[in-house]
Amino acid sequence: MKNSVSLERRNFTIGAALGLGAVVTGISGVSDLFASIDKFDKEKGAFSIAPNIWLEIRKDNTILITIPRSELGQGVRTSLSMITAEELDADWDKILPVNAEGDSKYGNQSTGGSTSIRVFWETMRTAGAQVRLMLVAAAAKHWGVPANKLRTENSYVYESQSNRKISYGELIEKVADIPIPDIKSIKLKSPEEFKIIGKTKWHIDNPDIVTGKAVYSSDFKLQGMKYAVVIRSPHIGGKLKSFDDLDARKINGFIGAYSIPEGVAVVANSTYNAFKCADKIKTEWIDGPIMNVGSDIISNELSSLLDEMPDLPANTVKSFEHIYEVPLLAHATMEPMNSFANFKDGKCEIFTMTQNPQTARSAAAKALGIGEENVKVNVLLSGGGFGRGHRNDFVAMAALISKLSGYPVKLTYSKEDDIKNDFYRPMSVHKVKTGIDKNGAVTGWIHKVASQGTVKATDPQYDLPGIKNLDVAKNYGIPTGSWRAVNNTQVYFVNESAIDELAILANVDPFDFRLNITKDTRLRRVLETVAEKSEWTRKLPKNSGRGIASFAGYGAYSAHVVEVTLSKAGELKVDRIVAVLDCGIAINPGNIEAQFMGAAMDALATALKSEITVKNGRIMQSGFHDFEWLTIKEAPKLEFFVIPSNESPGGIGEVGFPAVSPALCNAIYNACGVRVRKLPIKHTSLKVM
Repeated sequence: MKNSVSLERRNFTIGAALGLGAVVTGISGVSDLFASIDKFDKEKGAFSIAPNIWLEIRKDNTILITIPRSELGQGVRTSLSMITAEELDADWDKILPVNAEGDSKYGNQSTGGSTSIRVFWETMRTAGAQVRLMLVAAAAKHWGVPANKLRTENSYVYESQSNRKISYGELIEKVADIPIPDIKSIKLKSPEEFKIIGKTKWHIDNPDIVTGKAVYSSDFKLQGMKYAVVIRSPHIGGKLKSFDDLDARKINGFIGAYSIPEGVAVVANSTYNAFKCADKIKTEWIDGPIMNVGSDIISNELSSLLDEMPDLPANTVKSFEHIYEVPLLAHATMEPMNSFANFKDGKCEIFTMTQNPQTARSAAAKALGIGEENVKVNVLLSGGGFGRGHRNDFVAMAALISKLSGYPVKLTYSKEDDIKNDFYRPMSVHKVKTGIDKNGAVTGWIHKVASQGTVKATDPQYDLPGIKNLDVAKNYGIPTGSWRAVNNTQVYFVNESAIDELAILANVDPFDFRLNITKDTRLRRVLETVAEKSEWTRKLPKNSGRGIASFAGYGAYSAHVVEVTLSKAGELKVDRIVAVLDCGIAINPGNIEAQFMGAAMDALATALKSEITVKNGRIMQSGFHDFEWLTIKEAPKLEFFVIPSNESPGGIGEVGFPAVSPALCNAIYNACGVRVRKLPIKHTSLKVM
């Protein structure tokens, strides 16, 4: 025996780089080797890939893949598993994804910016391929045949010229003495060889979701835990002065009320009782800093910051200078923010819906005044994210409430809490000044943005001369944060609307105008394809219109055409959306289409009617009754097309949103001649004259 531990319990660790696209050993950092054998596991025989991805092959041929990013409904557990399983030649029905806890050893665990596939594409493929080579080598040694006479399929190694086969699970103990393949010897599959990638795989969690077995953050329970809610100031930035819980103490199930930085934490024996007790607590608040401020005042003050713009070049013969505006928006995830925390003996364990378990760990440690090494964050399924899960305020509060109360605690926001205490997409006001020369060519482009957040003007994705991006900010103390597609939801509404206005100024068809100002072949292709699929030149009925817009970002390209109809009374109906995407290699086509459908509905809702408003320093909306989202009845027909490509995969989650809003507004102009420059559209009269 070479080791005191039996070979069937041997555990191999394959070290992947921390999201950098390089490869490292488990011992010495960057190396030409992708893997190193460095530890044993006395409890299970397993292959493990770490630190980013742990891949375990069990005796029964079950394969566990540890997922370092959070599942928010976007399908990352499925897609990352597909990538690994493809190069491993694994049996898809035997794949079990497992969420990683929050720890820097997994690299960057921030789920946002459509980065998950882009970051882990090469690393996970390489990991799967290397493990497959080791399994083949083990089978070759076991049978005494050359490795090139073997093939792999569905988690088995086959001898090509006989009926012999052996499962991956059976090979665990036989891999111990196999040399680790040099990374340079690994040949990844070409797209033509893919058997899993590029084929629709419905979310791997769907069976558990529809049968109620899936554990979302809201579902988590621990015997003996208590339930918490938080009372906060009705005014933005208001602070607690005092509270009286005498009446709450009379309610059966009341456990305690505690002062925390955000307000008053109320703990009871059920969430219902916690809310009931909270209603009985009397509070006094110190006024917030914007008690006399409302959305109109903020809008006017931001607009006043957009003073005179620089001059356009002297050869400009036609020009315009217009102001565009977009409102505050809440994330409004279907699952309100919540978190479980158990602080005991100087340590804390968290179960939550975070988009970044590492910063959740930091937030909890800071709130408790302990080291991060004493906090463990377990990531559960989340009913949406859109950026809200990056702000781990709810995690920190849960941890502190557990410490103050002495109980394991589940903190839950109501929908009203969630919307009134969000980190909103910032409000912004934009001014664009641009023009054309005597030949209709663009002469310059000046875009200045004023926001109460950190919104920046960015270059249009076209080839334009003389681009100048300017910005100015004024802080009103309104909490803001990342929101789906971040600044692109605002800036692309402005850019693509102004591009359309330039086309009208030049008396050129908006589709042709865009083609004339871009040399990017991928951008041209999505524009040409969306024009073809939407039958761009087909004549529409009276009072109907068609608009186009495109987006380039996150390693992908998209274009949308929206068709609308207006009644004489100005009632708008969105009839049809045609979407085209070039995302490079499409990992999971069905999932991509679902994400594009969801993004389009988000974009339509925020363009048509959704907004967060402020009055006398208070957020006025409190639920879906006044922060309205699109209904099934309002949803248009959506046609979706993916352009085949062998480019590296781009992002998806953010890509389907930005072009929809401007395409919609451009369609409205085409239908009735009204140019919408302020969202939501409900603020603009569309009555056909």
